[in-house]
Amino acid sequence: MTIKKQTTAQAPPTKVSILTPAWNRRRGLEILYKSLLAQTSRSFTWLVADDGSNDGSLDFLLNAKRESNFKIHVISSDRRVGKTVLDNILLKSVATEYYLNCDSDDWLLPNAIEKLINTIEVGKYDLVVAMNIDLTGALQSGQGEFQNVESCDAEWMISQLGGDSTILMRTKNTSMISHSEVDFVVTESSSYINRLKGLTARHGSFFAKVMDRGEPNSVSFSKGIKYCRGSAHSLRADLANRRYANSPQIKNRPRIRELINLARYSLNGDLGFNYYFDSLIDAPISMTTKVFCGLLGAAVSLRDRYSGGLVKTHLEFEKNRIHATIQWHS
Repeated sequence: MTIKKQTTAQAPPTKVSILTPAWNRRRGLEILYKSLLAQTSRSFTWLVADDGSNDGSLDFLLNAKRESNFKIHVISSDRRVGKTVLDNILLKSVATEYYLNCDSDDWLLPNAIEKLINTIEVGKYDLVVAMNIDLTGALQSGQGEFQNVESCDAEWMISQLGGDSTILMRTKNTSMISHSEVDFVVTESSSYINRLKGLTARHGSFFAKVMDRGEPNSVSFSKGIKYCRGSAHSLRADLANRRYANSPQIKNRPRIRELINLARYSLNGDLGFNYYFDSLIDAPISMTTKVFCGLLGAAVSLRDRYSGGLVKTHLEFEKNRIHATIQWHS
């Protein structure tokens, strides 16, 4: 993979970097861009990465960069290398005090950045969590018993979060975070929860983001059995995080469906049974249950294969990463 970086004059500093990877999401990027134009605070930089799109996304982003009244840095790949590769490049590009992730099928409410900055700075927290809604106004985030707590342990809060939340992180505390570069998505929390020990957090108890679950290329509504390795890594990380957090409120015992899907995605992603069993070494379940769920997962993976719905995206991404050229447009 070749990386080309442009050097430009230093612009006035901002406080927050908004990280957005995207593939063939021009419509979503346009909506997100409009939401950034409407922000009551301008103390942010949009770091957006295009994953070899063919729908005009890059042209739109470069034009927005020229016309925008806030800072935009565009990163582009000449072929599709996968969300997690771009997530890691975006993380390494953060030069602000704070950052947050905002995917291309989400957009921010007008006062989101202002509220997030005010909340994290008033208590000098290491991270702040805000809630998300969908297009119907339905809550997408777990509220938890920490909602009215002034300050709490960040590791515990992240382990308790259900659904999707907006998280503003203090950059200096998360500089070593990276995502497993698999075929698609690994949840952000699974990548950094074990780096939050000793850090402080606050639940903002306000809404920051709207999520469009029906956008094209949405994992939630994708057709076929895709993103096998990403799904396997996410399930494995979730099991490990529940054990790591060591909280009496956390249900450490995995559900049967989780175990079956872990075996299913491990096999579909060419990771094998060893990956499945290694993920469950310390799980508080019997070996009989592990083997039973592994066999069921194998049966489901065979159904996936012969139903014609299985798409092994990691094969495409691994090939593309060898030849891809990544470019900064700063």
